[in-house]
Amino acid sequence: MIDMECTQKTTLAPSIVVDEYGEQMPSGSINGPYAYERSTVCPKAALVRTNNHLSITELRLGPSKAPCCIILTEDIESYTPPKFCQSSR
Repeated sequence: MIDMECTQKTTLAPSIVVDEYGEQMPSGSINGPYAYERSTVCPKAALVRTNNHLSITELRLGPSKAPCCIILTEDIESYTPPKFCQSSR
């Protein structure tokens, strides 16, 4: 059972996309420099407004327990489902 008093929710700065070295990637903004930015949670399929924040909720079982579930959320402005791979069959 989740202990709601030990569950933590934090809000991070507005979404930015970083590479494997932690460096900010060039702007992937769509429809102008300040309209939409690629999502941090799902950069290949979703767009967010540049001032959106990323929320992280850590569900915990008790005060000394590690998170049992981590939920990342953003306010998605536009979403395109990923395309399925075409097989050669």
